[in-house]
Amino acid sequence: MTIPKVTDKSVEELVEIGRQVAIAKTSGKLRMPPFSPATVIIEAMATIAVQLQGYMNEVASEIEKNRLAIFGFTRSKGNKAVGRVLVTLNALYPDITNIEPGRELRIGGIDYISETDPNIRAGESTGIMDIIALEPGELGNQPVGSVVNFTREGLERIESLSLLGDISGGTEPETDEQWRETIFRSLRVRALVSQEDFETETTEHLGQGSAAVAIARLKPDRITFDNGYVHVFAINANLVPLNAAQIVDLQAVLNQKAAMALISVSQIDIVTITVDVIASYTGNPKAIAQDIKRLMMNYFLPSKRSPGEMILNKSIEYLIQQIEGIKEGLVTVLIDKLEQPKQLPSQWSLAKLGSLNISLIDDRMNTYRDNSYPE
Repeated sequence: MTIPKVTDKSVEELVEIGRQVAIAKTSGKLRMPPFSPATVIIEAMATIAVQLQGYMNEVASEIEKNRLAIFGFTRSKGNKAVGRVLVTLNALYPDITNIEPGRELRIGGIDYISETDPNIRAGESTGIMDIIALEPGELGNQPVGSVVNFTREGLERIESLSLLGDISGGTEPETDEQWRETIFRSLRVRALVSQEDFETETTEHLGQGSAAVAIARLKPDRITFDNGYVHVFAINANLVPLNAAQIVDLQAVLNQKAAMALISVSQIDIVTITVDVIASYTGNPKAIAQDIKRLMMNYFLPSKRSPGEMILNKSIEYLIQQIEGIKEGLVTVLIDKLEQPKQLPSQWSLAKLGSLNISLIDDRMNTYRDNSYPE
């Protein structure tokens, strides 16, 4: 619940309230013209009261802000639009042309400043500098082709400035209503109370195609009374490892939503494997090999595999058997050179297709080989 403000009544309103109280207390016998001593005293007290109102409202606002910050709520102040500008010189110069950051520009009636130096080298005619709007808001978003106005003082070498693309990213500060909705929406989804909750939250945060597995003891320890714990193993789409910034960011997001649990984040273990496919075929071997390659790449996507899931060679054989041109019953799949399933070392491991060797045999026992993966 938001801390309510102390009343914002003006001095005039408070004086009138004081006058009415005084008149009522004296049954109308006390006269209070504007410059009477009694009125002046009431005005002085009302002025002090208004100042106290302001101080108390500031305190309430600060308490509210700090209380929300504890739970990870930060009101959006809006974003400033950013873009890139092509700097074109009016001639080729024998030395470097610099434009110090902080140069003011005006585009579509909105003010911007440059953030980087184009640093145009000797003998070159163009360079690029980054710009940012001075104020947050959607008005800072300007389409490519908008005229870039600038003061030529100190820029005598510049022929023109033009946008390389749209200026974008400007957003409005949250209104009171949007701020309340942000808080309520976050509260509705705040508590993560199961391993599945943490896994879902992680993959939604990292984006489509990512994978995660959570190992947890969510209940507090009955002996030490320590909080529960959750260790989340995660990977980006296409088995790209998380970078250090992603790990810190993900841990912060999960900590904000964890219900009485300590959170840690690390990479999913990647196990690189080799797959050999031997099959009999009829038709175009090159096209069939491409179909097998696409099937295998899709099979090993992290979004298609559960961490720790065993790699079954017979399952892969069945899928390859469905490809047009593969002869029925004549498919063999080897995983790491063995015709048997591959057990991953832990439940937070995922298999990565390291290499794929395809051998296709026709009716005359001629063999078409494709070892082009990875390219």
